[in-house]
Amino acid sequence: MVARTQSTPIPRRIPPLVWRQPVLLWTPAALALALGWPALLLREEPGLAQAALIGGAVVFAASFISMGGAWLIGRAPRTRRDVMQHFLVTGVVAALGAPFVVTSLLDTVAQAQHGSTGLRAAAPYALTPLALLLGLPIAFFYGLAFAIVALVKRPREEAPRRRARADFTAAPTS
Repeated sequence: MVARTQSTPIPRRIPPLVWRQPVLLWTPAALALALGWPALLLREEPGLAQAALIGGAVVFAASFISMGGAWLIGRAPRTRRDVMQHFLVTGVVAALGAPFVVTSLLDTVAQAQHGSTGLRAAAPYALTPLALLLGLPIAFFYGLAFAIVALVKRPREEAPRRRARADFTAAPTS
């Protein structure tokens, strides 16, 4: 038998995504693209457009906090899929909480104006599937637009290289 002279190659780690330069141009452009399209579609209904902008800002803020925490603990997003996961998780949380916030606000307004409420306690639970149906595609587009516009993959030559073990164990020459 012939001795195996070549070993299997060591897999290279995927470098984390980096901010597209200049950051002060591309990050606001990504925010405007992601947050602007629901407001543009709802321009005939200013109340709904404002609610979409507020909800989108909450999802973005929570996603930024989530990604910042990941960066702090050394688990920076390495692929666009990782960024999308941050946006989808915060989007799910926001979509699940939105019916409870909206019904409590409507109940408060009805109490103040009419002295009674017409909302039942089951209303938030009945609206939750609709909120998920509407909220998840929007959160998906938020994450997709941000990941494509604001973040780029680091070129391989810029990625920090790890020295092979043989470099440390080789005898010094001199």
